[in-house]
Amino acid sequence: MMTLRQLIWASFHFLGLTPFYDIPTLPPSQDSKSIAIIGAGSAGLATLKVLLGLPDELRNSWNISLYEQCGDVGGIWLPDPRPVSPPNIPYTPLYPRLRTNTPVPFMTYPQFPFPPESPLYPSHEHIQAYHEGYAKHHNLLPYIKFHHTVLSTKWVGNSEEGFWNITVVDHLNRTLQATADHLIVASGNNHIPRILSWSGQEKWLASGKDRLFPREILHSVYYREPERYENRTLLIIGAGASGQDAAVQTVQYSRRTYVSVRHDVDLPPGSENVVIKPEVSHFTRDGIKFVDGTEVTDVDSVLLATGYEQRKPFLESAGLLTVDPSARSNSSSSSRGGTLVTNLQYIFPLHQHIFSLSPEYPVNALAFIGLPTRIANCPSDFAQGLFAAQAIANPTILPPRNELLRELAEREEEIRRQGLDPYVIGHAMLPTREVSNDYQDELVEFLKQKKVIPDNGHKYVEEWRRRVFTYDYLKRGWNRIVALGEAETWVKGVETEEQWSDLMYRPAKTTIRKEEWDKRLHEVQISKDRDLNRLIMDYLVIEGYKSAAEEFSQEANLAPTVDFESIESRMVIREALQRGDVEDAITRVNDLNPEILDTNAGLYFRLQQQKLIEYIRAGRIGDALQFAQEELAPRGEESPEFLAELERTMSLLAFDNAANAPPAIADLLSPAQRMKTAGEVNAAILDSLSQGKEVKLVGLLKLLCWGESLLEEKADFPKVHIHVHSGTGRRC
Repeated sequence: MMTLRQLIWASFHFLGLTPFYDIPTLPPSQDSKSIAIIGAGSAGLATLKVLLGLPDELRNSWNISLYEQCGDVGGIWLPDPRPVSPPNIPYTPLYPRLRTNTPVPFMTYPQFPFPPESPLYPSHEHIQAYHEGYAKHHNLLPYIKFHHTVLSTKWVGNSEEGFWNITVVDHLNRTLQATADHLIVASGNNHIPRILSWSGQEKWLASGKDRLFPREILHSVYYREPERYENRTLLIIGAGASGQDAAVQTVQYSRRTYVSVRHDVDLPPGSENVVIKPEVSHFTRDGIKFVDGTEVTDVDSVLLATGYEQRKPFLESAGLLTVDPSARSNSSSSSRGGTLVTNLQYIFPLHQHIFSLSPEYPVNALAFIGLPTRIANCPSDFAQGLFAAQAIANPTILPPRNELLRELAEREEEIRRQGLDPYVIGHAMLPTREVSNDYQDELVEFLKQKKVIPDNGHKYVEEWRRRVFTYDYLKRGWNRIVALGEAETWVKGVETEEQWSDLMYRPAKTTIRKEEWDKRLHEVQISKDRDLNRLIMDYLVIEGYKSAAEEFSQEANLAPTVDFESIESRMVIREALQRGDVEDAITRVNDLNPEILDTNAGLYFRLQQQKLIEYIRAGRIGDALQFAQEELAPRGEESPEFLAELERTMSLLAFDNAANAPPAIADLLSPAQRMKTAGEVNAAILDSLSQGKEVKLVGLLKLLCWGESLLEEKADFPKVHIHVHSGTGRRC
């Protein structure tokens, strides 16, 4: 029979909470599971939805609670209305003018697209509303305890069994105690700012106290309105997403905006007046010096867009997560008995960036959802949540801890082989975009192989999501649509994932109107004397029009690049070959430059092959056989290519009439064969004279054709109607 104390405890435990003054001494019931999720952002909502989507017979006895410190869902997309300044930290770094830099279809949970008429790159209000709509649609709100901040967590038990004691503060500032079998951390990555410091900065700050704008150094977590920097000079350190946004927004108000970067970066449109500087070296009393030796002395404010530390204070407080910024290998964990460690960039050891492999508790007792970066959050969070939920429901699907540790070591070593340090890149999906897709597919495929979810025959990451990475001009195209006032028309009626996918493809292939195209062409400056006249002269010289070249040289006052007599020599040789007088052509080539044939065995063989063809054409079969045996057969033994050509030529003797021969053989007797040989000889002569082998005008047309084919994949534009065959047979 239950005592009154036990009855009171049971009622609180059903709600997931107990008063702090009545901390339970007994673990949760063994015939049920209790799960605590921390955070109602993208990751927490995805995990809660997956857990509630498990079969009723499995989860009906489960107690699932999600603790959220704010009053609504959305995580980083939910504004913090409080005026916060250091050392306090706002709940979110969100600033009022924040817009996504990723198209919204790419960010969605599976089978839950954005509402119709959403902008393709919306403001934060749309993203928060999307998460709110997701929570309401799936009836998640009854399981969320808003205004409940988790202060600390502690594991009570061992590596095989136990439970979590969780200390929570509610909106009435009451300290409460909760318990759970499984703890899922979905609290986000952008909370505790990464603060850098440099020598001399304190003196710099102190010497600017009496200025019109007292000097300051703030992290971008506190950045809200660009008007704050009106008439100030601002230095932004870092050029990630927030740094770039701050640069574009503040440059409209500041006297000057500098951005300090570690490597080359392309800032977005609107940042033309931003001054790029290298890394900061140190501060002086009056200015800031950079690694290239330059110095700026007009800076009033420094904004640190330097990212965030990978910290979880509610785990650190009880020693469940150790902070070791110097950790660069798993030995930092193993030397502490295998416990969790963060070096402020990477939490380890974790299986698949999700489950803690600390030996203090079971493998599925502590999970992290949402740690990966450089990945589409909502679909990734859903895949991670699915993985965690199935491992909680079916713990036997996971291999033993020692095998998972070995697998983690192999993954880290593979990253090193790719030239990266896993303890530096942390949970970033690198080196390529495909890594993020493959990671999600791997999680879901594992569950299919374990037969805990059905196999639908498709990869988890849809093909249309994969294609987003190839839409290089998507945002630029969409910005143009917005500027033309056509955005609402484009998104009208777009509802399904397929429709959103089609919408993304269309602005990725923009349309350039004829007026704009003509304007751009007009802006390109071409010099008649320097460019066009040289192209014409090049054509006349290479094609062998001696008289025209001489006359054009005088009219255009253009100095010839070759001796005009060499043009006549080339034309005489070409004419000799075109009439079949190969012996005369060989003599004239040797008279012009004997090294041409001495150093080009392939060309000499083709001339000899042409001579054999002429013997066969004239019906001089005896001469053909003798010539082939004495002159060509020895060369055929030297080269398989020569031998194949010799055999093809001798095949002509098997046919009384060339019309009866296969085309590959009959073509040897066509005029085109003579022209081909003449062209090769002409190119060799030009090469010996240090001239181009091909007319530059022809090369230019081929380049135009190739360029149009590339541009056609990205845009509709007025094309130049010319007829040039590309190497692939394409005519443009």
